[in-house]
Amino acid sequence: MKCVLITGCSTGIGRALAQVLVKRGWRVFAGVRDLSHAPAGTTAVLLDVTNPEHIRAARETVEAGCGRLDALVNNAGIPYGGPVECLDLDRVRQLYEVNVFGVLAVTKECIPLLRAAQGRVLNIGSVSGLVSMPFLSPYSSSKFALAAITDSMRMELAGWKITVVCAVLGQVRTAVWEKAIRALEELTPLAGSYSAHLPTIREALQPRGESPERVARVVAQILETRRPRTRYLIGLQSIGGYLFSLLPGKARDWLIRLAFGA
Repeated sequence: MKCVLITGCSTGIGRALAQVLVKRGWRVFAGVRDLSHAPAGTTAVLLDVTNPEHIRAARETVEAGCGRLDALVNNAGIPYGGPVECLDLDRVRQLYEVNVFGVLAVTKECIPLLRAAQGRVLNIGSVSGLVSMPFLSPYSSSKFALAAITDSMRMELAGWKITVVCAVLGQVRTAVWEKAIRALEELTPLAGSYSAHLPTIREALQPRGESPERVARVVAQILETRRPRTRYLIGLQSIGGYLFSLLPGKARDWLIRLAFGA
C-alpha cells in the first residue's frame, strides 16, 4: 500500500484527491485544520501548513504509520488580490505563508521519508503562475514562486530519485474563489479610482472551470505514472494560459488590459 500526505484536504481538490486515492488503494494522510473535516477512509492529520508543530507532528504520524512517504501533494493554498495600492499587506504575508513558505516547510520536513521511498512531490500550481493578471499580484506571484521552487527542488532531489512535479491548473470550481470575492468586496470602499474595474474582477473570480473531481482523477494518474513529466497542464484554461504566455510582452499586456478594462 502506497502512502501519501496531502495538504488542504478539508474541501475542494484536496478532499476530492484524497477520496480518489483511497479508492485506488492508497493509504492517505489527509492534512486538515479541523479533524472533523477529514475525508472518509483517510488518516486525519491536524495540519496548518504555517504551524511548525503541526508539520513536525504530521511527519511523525506518517513515519509511525508507514515508515516512508511515496508521495507528498502540496495542495493547500489561498487566494487574495486587488489593486496594489489598496492591498492589506498583512493578508499578502499570510498568503505567502501558506502558498510559498508552507510548501517549503512541509516538503523540507518530509524529504527523509520521501528519500526512503524514492517518492514523489506534486505541487499544485496555477495558470496564474504562467501569466500575471492585473489585481491578482499576490496570488500570481506566489504561484510563480511555486513554479520556481518546483524546478529547483526537482534538480536538487533527483540524485535520490525523488521526482518533483508541478500540476498547473486553470480555474477550478471550489469555494476558495468565493473567499477571494469576499476579500475583494472588503477592498471596495478603498478602491477609489479602481472601482470601475471591480465588476470585471468579480466576474473573473466567479467559481467556474474544471470540477475538483476531474482534477483529482488527473492528479491521481500523475502520481501513479512511472515516469512523470516535469509539468502538467490540466484543463483548457491552463493550456490556453501557457500559449498566451508565449506572446510578446506588450501584446500580452494589451490584450489583458483590454479584457480587464485596466
